[in-house]
Amino acid sequence: MTTTTTDAAPILQVKDMYKHFGGLVAVNHVNLEIYPGEVVGLLGDNGAGKSTLIKLISGVYHPDGGSLILDGKEITFASPLDARRQGIETIYQDLALCENLDAGANIFLGREARRNKLGIFRELDNKYMLNEARHVLDQLDIDIPDLRKPIRQLSGGQRQAVAIWTSQRQLLAFLNRSRSCNSFAPCASGGYQLFSSVIICRMSSPSLIASL
Repeated sequence: MTTTTTDAAPILQVKDMYKHFGGLVAVNHVNLEIYPGEVVGLLGDNGAGKSTLIKLISGVYHPDGGSLILDGKEITFASPLDARRQGIETIYQDLALCENLDAGANIFLGREARRNKLGIFRELDNKYMLNEARHVLDQLDIDIPDLRKPIRQLSGGQRQAVAIWTSQRQLLAFLNRSRSCNSFAPCASGGYQLFSSVIICRMSSPSLIASL
């Protein structure tokens, strides 16, 4: 699936990328371009290499060959945190939330807002993070009455919305969803839930790759 794009240069280019695990060819010389505002779906059977490709791009795995170009510059990522700092966020099917933390803390996890205290100390600005969480969730008409509740006390749909909004302000978001549906939706309504997830991701990041 893709949206209308302009004549702008691609945000991301994957050139001749491949990855082997012993004798298994997981990703076989893939070429891919993602443009601003574009939504791209990766389709394939289980084991086709969709998740592996996303992990190669997002710093989980290191490719055996090929190159990755982000905003016109060839780049390599030492880790997923390195990729995140460069503007690439991945939302996995298990949502990867800290269940003991609230929505605001999860949305800002790894890039927490801080404020000065007494001109010397730096402390977490929990009020700002909760207010920002409320603002972004209100945009989608998602009702979480008490954002101070731990994530484990929220419904599946609420948890999904929080997980996806962790990609806000990033250049590129990856929605990695297996065919088993798992945490993203019951299979009976998987199409609707996936479409909703794509809309949320697209609102929070300029471009999106969804693995189906």
